[in-house]
Amino acid sequence: MQCCQNQLLQMELTVGTACENSACNYCFSDSATDDNQCRFHPGAPIFHESMKYWSCCQRKTSDFTVFMAQPGCKYGQHKLFKDNRVEMKGLQYSDDQQPFDTIPVIT
Repeated sequence: MQCCQNQLLQMELTVGTACENSACNYCFSDSATDDNQCRFHPGAPIFHESMKYWSCCQRKTSDFTVFMAQPGCKYGQHKLFKDNRVEMKGLQYSDDQQPFDTIPVIT
């Protein structure tokens, strides 16, 4: 029972908690306006040949300040709690590749 109480205490939302979604600058303020939508980038940031952009919307810029100020391209709910789950993504191999699950022995 104490384990469950500790988990609930860790999940308490405090004033000033920032949204974890990329490009969302929202912080929880415990007011009636806290039900607004989150505007964020669901993709990953890409830095390639001095260009900076998000994989989801591809608005490219060379200026880091402009990149950081780009508004999100998707609306959704704020993510105010960190997701502690670890996701294992399966590796995919083409026909000419093989996974390194065994060590070859040369005799």
